Amino acid sequence: GSTHRIVLESRHELSWPADVYLEGSDQHRGWFNSSLMVAVATKGAAPYRIVITHGFVVDEEGRAMHKSLGNVVSPFEVIDRYGADVLRLWVCSSSYFEDVRLGSDILKRLVDAYFRFRNSLRFALGNLHDFNPDADRVPYEQLMELDRYMLHRLQCVIADVTKHFNRFEFYRAFQLLQRFCATELSAFYFDVLKDRLYVMPANSIERRSAQTVLFEITATLCRILFPMISHTAEEAWQHLPHWDGKPESVALASWAQPKDEWMDERLASRYEQLLRVRDDVHRALEQAKRQERVTNPLEAKVELYAPAEVITFLQSFSTPLTELFIVSATALHKMDGSAPEDAIPGEEVPGLHIRITLAPGDKCARCWQRRESVGCDSNFPDLCARCASVVRALEAM
Repeated sequence: GSTHRIVLESRHELSWPADVYLEGSDQHRGWFNSSLMVAVATKGAAPYRIVITHGFVVDEEGRAMHKSLGNVVSPFEVIDRYGADVLRLWVCSSSYFEDVRLGSDILKRLVDAYFRFRNSLRFALGNLHDFNPDADRVPYEQLMELDRYMLHRLQCVIADVTKHFNRFEFYRAFQLLQRFCATELSAFYFDVLKDRLYVMPANSIERRSAQTVLFEITATLCRILFPMISHTAEEAWQHLPHWDGKPESVALASWAQPKDEWMDERLASRYEQLLRVRDDVHRALEQAKRQERVTNPLEAKVELYAPAEVITFLQSFSTPLTELFIVSATALHKMDGSAPEDAIPGEEVPGLHIRITLAPGDKCARCWQRRESVGCDSNFPDLCARCASVVRALEAM
């Protein structure tokens, strides 16, 4: 119980009391208590600011690990099979306030979680190959509305992850980041961005706006994922486009801090309502696919029938609904009476009805959307007018 006097007071780089005492739950009557008694008796204060106790590692069924049971999982075997970052992720994902379970099924689930993080970083980096942060970054005021919303969400994630780390609740930080990467990035934002990233002119404001936010997301994820999957975060950091003052390693970069100027609660509230409309639209699209009215949402036309206030709300967004819904065409109808018989009532938005039909026109070979302008340019008979103009500009370079 007197080690704090020897260690903390004899090393110039340390100070008394300790920031944290960390041990198993069996030390409540042991080291924690004996250290407390010695410190109070000799110095009149506790030798630690925070005490963290953790449970013990057990197998998947909650049994203690013993060689005789054959249920011992060696960390070296985990590293050899899955890599060190998966082992680190298991530690971070576990609530250590109770006994922590470890086994093959648990590790397989963590491998899936690991690849969600890795694939999010990979997608973003793949679309930053021609982005120069010093020259191509778009000022906040000129960003597309959806991109500003995602910057707001990123600041919220930074604040929440930092709070969980400061409370030593690493598993909560893991859960939050997993949801952010899987639900908000991969299943929503990245999917919506593909048209802008792949189809729009390379230097267009729409594409550079998307890349600006992708860059901020990636640089931030590298920083806040570093305590969890340090090797992967460092690998991604080395592939980030260079900018003036970029630290040599993510380990040398400062911790991400939320920027108040990128917070916009009003915009976030509006987009949360809009995303409920999007959820209803996607349910209608899935039903249309099952009924074989469309084979792919990208070839669909979405018609929304709703009360006047809902239509006015939808018209107030600068983000095209075709981009948000990832369809070829949209139409808004103020509903005075009843909706068409084949319109599907929404579940999230009262009064909303969605009608799904095949969009008019032919499929563009480049953007894959159905457009009536396909074939209008004789030099590019299989492209829509938008794609034809982009390709013509590329050929002229």
